[in-house]
Amino acid sequence: MTNADAPRPTPASGPAPASVPAPASGPATVPGPGPGPGPAPGGSGPAPGGPASVAARTSTTAAQAGPPPAPDPRDAPAIPPDPRDAPAIPPDLRAAAKRAPDHWLGMVDPAWSGEGPPPSWAVRGEWRTDAAGEIVEWRENEEYRASPSARGWPPPTDEVDEAVQLAVTGYGPAEEVTRRLAQAEVAVPVDPEGRPLLAATPDGIPVIPVHTSAAQVDALGRLAYEAVPVTLLLDLLEPEQRLLLNPGGAASLLLETDALRRAAAGERPAV
Repeated sequence: MTNADAPRPTPASGPAPASVPAPASGPATVPGPGPGPGPAPGGSGPAPGGPASVAARTSTTAAQAGPPPAPDPRDAPAIPPDPRDAPAIPPDLRAAAKRAPDHWLGMVDPAWSGEGPPPSWAVRGEWRTDAAGEIVEWRENEEYRASPSARGWPPPTDEVDEAVQLAVTGYGPAEEVTRRLAQAEVAVPVDPEGRPLLAATPDGIPVIPVHTSAAQVDALGRLAYEAVPVTLLLDLLEPEQRLLLNPGGAASLLLETDALRRAAAGERPAV
């Protein structure tokens, strides 16, 4: 057989080699198995480790791998809150930020006055400072309980109203309401016969509305009422009836009478 009759290599007819992403530090490279053992005996075709075999393996690998997975939206960087939704920064907090770069600074509700670090529910949120001590980000606290003053409520009208406001916002115990109310005199709206006026809550609970101060009585308008010591009022209530404290005030509280009777008798609440 002459050289003219020898078989000649034909170009690869498969798909073009898949592109390989370049590493961050340099141009793209395709790792190969190293130099081949040379031309096959009796022919001039490419070596087994040459470009044609590399292209075939690369295209096969690309076909098996398939398209790259879609990015997970949970991996996306968090969008910082809009600073326009944040509260005003107190001057003392801004001054503290200058002394604490790269920190989170808590903003405590002004009604908290306990000893030691405040509980999480008394912290409205946190401000983050950058390396220069500038406040750059606000983070809300989902456990925060706004106090009466933070809610914009008017000041309490009396000691019982103060205890009610603190109890309904989580800044005071409900036992303090019953303790103060048991020693108080309240205004009770009455019917034409002078009996306490019976009302009901939206879910059908029978209640006697009571008002703990003259300012609270203003909510009654022109309705008749009588001032009655709570200890006397308890004797007029039926077992299923409850007291509704200051229904027209900033904070109202539905109170069961059992706890109030124990407080009136001087019993301490169970721990």
